[in-house]
Amino acid sequence: SDIDNATLASAVVRIAGGFVASEDILSFTAAAGITGNWNGATGTLALTGPASLADWQTVLRSVAYQNTSEDPVAGARTIEYVVHDGAANSAAATRTVNVIAVNDAPVANNASASGIEDAAAIAITLAGTDVDDAIASWYSALDLDKSHQPAYDELDRLLTQAGRSHDLVELLERRAEL
Repeated sequence: SDIDNATLASAVVRIAGGFVASEDILSFTAAAGITGNWNGATGTLALTGPASLADWQTVLRSVAYQNTSEDPVAGARTIEYVVHDGAANSAAATRTVNVIAVNDAPVANNASASGIEDAAAIAITLAGTDVDDAIASWYSALDLDKSHQPAYDELDRLLTQAGRSHDLVELLERRAEL
């Protein structure tokens, strides 16, 4: 509110604390002639356009924080609001957004192999991805023999975590054949 003006001229909304340029974004919904510009290098959203206090309130309430990373830097982001009536800036009002990283499940790709019966080993190349880079991309060659128990165990864990029950059953069947 502004006791001596019925309109405001501009506002600055910025991420004043905890800003991570590579992943933090502020956006808003334009209305009543109020326009804006996001500066991703400084974490500042500059809003301009003379409008009524009610229109400014609507636009400032529409400001939204977004984190674009699949593996965000966790922690608090302090969002600071300062409005300008054409003559003076307001005191800063702040809000806090707490970013909490969530580990997305990795995705295992289907694999198949064929070989000669009674062969000493059959090589299988496995591939998968993890969108939040816990394991950006993994590859493993597994010779199907008992000397690679740790590889079986790890593959078992990854397939279970990814919910790939069909592939897990196939792996266990091959393991039982040894």
